[in-house]
Amino acid sequence: MRRHLLSAAVLAATFSGCNCGRPIVTMTQSSISIPVDDLDFGVVAEGTSKGSKFRIDNVGRAPVNIAVSIDVPTSSTDFSLGTVPLTIEAGGFIEVPVTFTPVGAGEDEGFALIKEATGTETPLRVRLHGGPIVPGLAFEPDPLDFRPTTMMIERKTVQLKSVGTSALTVRSVGVSARGNPQFSVELPALPNRLLPGERLGVVVVYSYDNVHMTDGLMEVLSDDADAGVRSLRLIPDRPAQCADGIDNDGDTLIDFPADPGCQNAADDDETNPAVCVNGGTQSCNCGGTRTCVGGQFGACVGGAGCDAGVDAGVDAGVDAGTSCNPNG
Repeated sequence: MRRHLLSAAVLAATFSGCNCGRPIVTMTQSSISIPVDDLDFGVVAEGTSKGSKFRIDNVGRAPVNIAVSIDVPTSSTDFSLGTVPLTIEAGGFIEVPVTFTPVGAGEDEGFALIKEATGTETPLRVRLHGGPIVPGLAFEPDPLDFRPTTMMIERKTVQLKSVGTSALTVRSVGVSARGNPQFSVELPALPNRLLPGERLGVVVVYSYDNVHMTDGLMEVLSDDADAGVRSLRLIPDRPAQCADGIDNDGDTLIDFPADPGCQNAADDDETNPAVCVNGGTQSCNCGGTRTCVGGQFGACVGGAGCDAGVDAGVDAGVDAGTSCNPNG
């Protein structure tokens, strides 16, 4: 949108004998105009600045003196003006430099006022806008893995990264009581304000034992855009699934070599390899059928001898139908 500000006409009269005593009247008129009245800086990371500019045209026939300022009562202090020429020649233009240096989360708005230095007309206004920007938190690495542990007490550092567009304030760091009690943290100085791209190292301490095998949780309270507490998983040095004495895949078979899903004691996945296509069925020698679910055949059902509580097949199982040996 182009906006104009007209000054009053200035009349100048000169008398010349060669014009038979009649005055020569020359009208001079200045008029300032702004081709664009909205200057949007978009997202600018806190701790950095972005410059832009808007143009003022003098579409009149005389030079004009101008004054440009930030409308302080209604404007964010994150906007500032550069050096502005005081005069625009007739038919000419100037460009007004503006710098946006955001401080704090959210968005900023302001207005630049343009008026003739000696005029009384209502100033023209250019809207200034920037943002919004928000803080963000990330962990590196994520999760924090202590396998393998070589000493009874291990220390590893996790980086708290400011990954948003405004500064991140870390208020507190701790280990959740809901997790493994063998983990603790060595606290940095808090609160700590991190500009975008900055990091804060936190040392996590793991005291190894062979009893507490659950994960730990490090919790961080900050003004991250998600709000509240963010958690980091802490992995202890525990035996692999195929050597932990637990039936991890629920097939009643535990660890290597009893569980067919284990290749060796270091295998960390007890899941049995698929032996059938999901949905497929197979006849059992007890007169029933069994259906494939999750790559494994389920119970034999429907036959008179399928739930007799005896091993009717050759797989060393008992009852629930899985004991029934399929025909064929």
